[in-house]
Amino acid sequence: MSAVVFYAAMALIGAAIISAQGLDVVPVVFGDGSTGLRDAVLGAATGLGVVLVTWLTRNIPAVKRLSDELSPMVAGLSSGQIALMAVTSAVGEELMFRGALQPLIGFWPTVVVFGLAHGGANRRLALWVVFASLAGILLGWLTVYTGNLLAPVVCHLTVNFWNLHAMAHDSTSTPPAEP
Repeated sequence: MSAVVFYAAMALIGAAIISAQGLDVVPVVFGDGSTGLRDAVLGAATGLGVVLVTWLTRNIPAVKRLSDELSPMVAGLSSGQIALMAVTSAVGEELMFRGALQPLIGFWPTVVVFGLAHGGANRRLALWVVFASLAGILLGWLTVYTGNLLAPVVCHLTVNFWNLHAMAHDSTSTPPAEP
């Protein structure tokens, strides 16, 4: 799975940038340890809220087209492979975007970069860029609110785990959309 290698590299680069800013990676991720349970529950609850919104909007034509566009990327993956992808993408992206870039370039520029990293100028992925930008606002806020990356990592992991499963299921139960 090249995606896992990509996200692992992203995590290492993010950790290196965090360290280069004179920050210790462990407290950046976990805080001082006193709010770990609260932050994990906040991340999971927020992630489940996002999953609920995506589930409730799944039959909107533009959302369905986006799902049809993205689902071939996860078609045929096992639940374990999806879990591994969800973990590595959440950790890699949160270390890079909220851990490394947000303190370096600021909240709003990080939101923009995060959104563009999820489709850029590809018009077929414009809705994904919008969704990722909104998610970037939420994940950035969780980082500011908690003072660490645990809540955003758990939120991101939750969203990716459930939505990748839904896309993988959709890709096996419905024929692909016509171009």
